Amino acid sequence: MNYTATISSKGQITIPAKIRRSLNLDVGDRITITKHGDKVTIVPDSYDERLADLRRRTAEHLRVSKIKPLQVDEMDKIINDSWAKADVDSYKNL
Repeated sequence: MNYTATISSKGQITIPAKIRRSLNLDVGDRITITKHGDKVTIVPDSYDERLADLRRRTAEHLRVSKIKPLQVDEMDKIINDSWAKADVDSYKNL
């Protein structure tokens, strides 16, 4: 498949609809553009890769900042306590 796209004054291009459909790209999806000599490739970012990257960055942030990660039961308690407090606070103004 070869298509021609025009670069806008802002440096933007439109990926032709047939290519977007064939790659299952939608509004807000991320792509990776890689330069190989005088050519470029456009590859859709996968959700799994982004999630793995987020996990790596979070683990590194926790390691560097020496923050102890919470366990699921600790997070549940914090959430439940917050909801309970919100419910009480909402009735104080009645």
